[in-house]
Amino acid sequence: MDIFCKHIWIIEWYDGIIQGVVEDFISYWFISLQAFDATHSRKLYIAARIDTDLARQMDIRNDTPVQVSDTIFETLLVGDNVFVTTDEPANGARLNLRPLKDSERQYLKAGGFQIENAVSEKAVKFWLTEQG
Repeated sequence: MDIFCKHIWIIEWYDGIIQGVVEDFISYWFISLQAFDATHSRKLYIAARIDTDLARQMDIRNDTPVQVSDTIFETLLVGDNVFVTTDEPANGARLNLRPLKDSERQYLKAGGFQIENAVSEKAVKFWLTEQG
């Protein structure tokens, strides 16, 4: 499945998008960097479709989406609207998404969602070696 990045609201940036919200033509997506392998210039993001109520809660339309709380993140992990991509989000970019695997969902629920851990050897191994 592909989505087109019509617009991106950046929540966190450091030499690239760490967290943000992507608007495509029909929906909004929360994106979050999960692994970054600087040696091989590889990144992996999760992309979770955001329903309308959650989009309102994040205040997306005011160009200042709130920091995604643990509660919101847990909400995003429920259901089948969570995907993975190795494509870099950018305005005008197309992201190729694949569904989140059960083992990946369990990893995230067990505390794997910590932005500061995206460069860790554990995250790189899990997301870019074992899963990729």
